[in-house]
Amino acid sequence: MEREILECVPSPHPHARLSCQIVLEPGLDGISVTVPPAQR
Repeated sequence: MEREILECVPSPHPHARLSCQIVLEPGLDGISVTVPPAQR
């Protein structure tokens, strides 16, 4: 389902993910996330 939703995005990055699909865990501490201007 995630892929289908991302297909509707004007210009998705090849490694784009829906933020609701990212499980936060200690290993992600310090992660850098890029949010497209249209989503800010």
